[in-house]
Parts: sequence; C-alpha cells; structure tokens
Amino acid sequence: MRGEASNMLESLAKILFSHPFVSKIGCKLEKLFNSCILAPFIASFFGIKLMPVGKEFYFLECFRYKLLIPKDSLLLAIKILKQNAYEEVYRLRGGDVVVDVGAHVGIFSIKAGFEVRERGIVVAIEPEPRNYVLLKYNVKLNDLESVVMTINKACGSCHAKTKLYLASSSRSHSINRPYLQKYVEVELDTLDNITESLRLKGVNFLKIDVEGNELEVIRGARETIKRSQDLKLAVEVHIGQVNFKDVYKNILTLGLHIKYINKELSNRPVIYAEKSLY
Repeated sequence: MRGEASNMLESLAKILFSHPFVSKIGCKLEKLFNSCILAPFIASFFGIKLMPVGKEFYFLECFRYKLLIPKDSLLLAIKILKQNAYEEVYRLRGGDVVVDVGAHVGIFSIKAGFEVRERGIVVAIEPEPRNYVLLKYNVKLNDLESVVMTINKACGSCHAKTKLYLASSSRSHSINRPYLQKYVEVELDTLDNITESLRLKGVNFLKIDVEGNELEVIRGARETIKRSQDLKLAVEVHIGQVNFKDVYKNILTLGLHIKYINKELSNRPVIYAEKSLY
C-alpha cells in the first residue's frame, strides 16, 4: 500500500514539474506544495525525512544525504535526489570532476560529492550570499569538505562586478532580471578563469542552471570545454530570458554532440550534450 502511494506521489511530483499543460501554473502549485503543512508527511512517502526549521527552512534526510534547504526548494530536492534530475542521460562515476554552475544550496553538489568521492572532486559555484552560506553548511554537514569545493561567484563571459537581482524564490535570483527591485553586487568570472586557477586539466560533468545567463556562461567556458576530452554537459535553458537556438548553436560550435533534449518543462528545457573519448 505504501509503495502504491509512493508511486502515486512520485507521479504527482513529475506532473508538477514537467507536464506541459501545467507548466504555466507549476510555480504556484509548487509553492503551495512546498509550504503545505502536510509536506513532511508527503515527503516521507519518497523516503525523505523532513523537519521544519523555523518559517523558512526544512532539514531533510534522504539516503545518506543531509540538507538544510529553503522551503521553496522541497520539490527540487525530490527531483534531484529521487528522480535523478540532471542525470537523466549520464550518471556520475567515481573519480569524475564535476562543476556545478548555479549550485544554489548544494542539493546536486552534495549528491554528486557522494557519487564521485573516491577520487573525484565537485566544484560548486553559487553567487547569492544566503544560498552560499547554506551551500557551505551542507557541505560540512555531509563531511564532504575534501570533495566539494565552494566558490562564491557568478559565472559569465568576463571578469567584473555585476548586479544579481533577487527574486522571492531562493532558486530564481538572476543577473538578467533588472526589473526586480532588490539586488546584491557579486563577483562575476569566467569558468575558464576558475578552472585554470584550480588547475583542473579537464571536466567530466558540467551542470549549468543560471536563470537565463546560460549563453554567457558557455562563452566563458570555451577553453575548459576544449581541454575536457571526456565531457558530459547538462544545461537548463530558461526560455524568455535567453534564446534557445543561440544556446543550442553555441554548444554545437564547441564540438559537442547533442544527446537529448528534455522538453517536458516547456519553459525550462534541459540540453544534454557530450564530447566523448569513445
């Protein structure tokens, strides 16, 4: 009975995230679910222990993962931890070098850290100060300080100071939303500069989720992609903030092959591409 309920709830979560008919109202449904008083009970059907921490946060335990997350990120956590978001096509391996651009509070970075921890490394890049504090906390909470390296920067096509506009959701802060009234000034850098400073010879898995700044991140990662001979890429494209065709074409010009495009969420398709040794 519990298994049937779990399958039903997992199907509901997939609908909330991905069904094209509800994509326009998905954010409202997601917000309602995340703050629902029954959220801890519902999460338990996914094998997730959830405890409210104040008005803004949940303490989450799932498998070996422990995370302090904003309440607005509960469904995202379920999607990453239970439905393998960003790993639909490629699975991480022990020893992989993973770069997480737009790491938020570290949900994907923590999962990746456990998967590559034998000989690998995760570079988690997050510009927003509050998210970054939680990112560092979650890395320490999971004893992954020797595996997950955190960097408090935004990524783009140059090195500069820039405004990061703050949204009501912790997941939606963006360089490309000047209509938002609040902002913080953050350091902007290229992925090429970051990987060179870390002396990374190559990257095996590059995840990009940057709320409309995808094209600039890719432009600033040309050398990194060029020297990464066995590279897998997952880019979430935020339609309305960046042109999908421009992102697609830029990926191709870098010698990557498009493997799959997840279009289930019509306004945030994910492009999977690779440059493989085989």
